[in-house]
Amino acid sequence: MQYLIVAFGLFILITAGLLIVRPAAFTAFMLKNADRSWLHLAAVGVRLALGIVLLVYAPSSNFPLTLKILGWIALVAGIVLALIPSSKFNRMIHWVFDRFGRFTRVAGVLAVLFGAFLIYAVA
Repeated sequence: MQYLIVAFGLFILITAGLLIVRPAAFTAFMLKNADRSWLHLAAVGVRLALGIVLLVYAPSSNFPLTLKILGWIALVAGIVLALIPSSKFNRMIHWVFDRFGRFTRVAGVLAVLFGAFLIYAVA
């Protein structure tokens, strides 16, 4: 489980790097693929998997309560996204990037901190 959390942390760090270095390219990619079912499924799957892994490994981590809370948040987010129809998911992606796209780099910095925390929490 520890290695899965590290893998999630590294995935988040890489994605965050793209947000920081190439925010326009990341935004274009998301908007171009917002109507594709694979993006919706990936959003659900990543959150469900991360939530389960965090909940299972939390007691063995350096921050058990924090990982448990983050695990529940991820799990609930995954379930909510799974219940949203693809058309609404597409509109949500467009809504988020239309309103908050200018903060992409800030989101990238926060994601770097989150990814680094996940790795530190299980190291």
